[in-house]
Amino acid sequence: PWLAPANPIARPSAAPAKVQPSPPSGQVSTGSLLAQVGALSRGGDSAIVDNDKESGQAGNALGEAARGYPWARYQADWRLKVERIGNLNYPDEARRQALHGAVTLEVTIAADGSLQGQRVTRSSGSRVLDEAAQRIVELSSPFPPFPPALARAPAMRINQRFVFTRDNLLSSH
Repeated sequence: PWLAPANPIARPSAAPAKVQPSPPSGQVSTGSLLAQVGALSRGGDSAIVDNDKESGQAGNALGEAARGYPWARYQADWRLKVERIGNLNYPDEARRQALHGAVTLEVTIAADGSLQGQRVTRSSGSRVLDEAAQRIVELSSPFPPFPPALARAPAMRINQRFVFTRDNLLSSH
């Protein structure tokens, strides 16, 4: 026969989590989006922190001024420009040899938008692809000057992975 335990297990009841109601679909305000972006950047989930850790630059002055929405927006616009130029100038040698692979570059950009330097931090294993990625970044420069919120930084670094696909396209992640 089934017996009840002598000392039943007591579990405290958890208070329901307070969840902010989301606006009805189709009614998202600019203010609510900016508030969400601000909350994310204050929460320590910053792409530049990850980039600095990846390149061994934690605490570097280049990363200190690069937190938040202005840097994320600049970096996204930069990536889209380089990707667009890369697809217009896809390397013929890679196409002929049917090469594909990924290369990661560390690119340093001055506040005026000029390209200060770049280096391969993770090779694709193909000299053709590594050099093509660097050439595409050079073709894409100069870049727009930093927005006023970032102008106090003399330069910033972007770590970007570029993928040369089997379809002869350049994609960045």
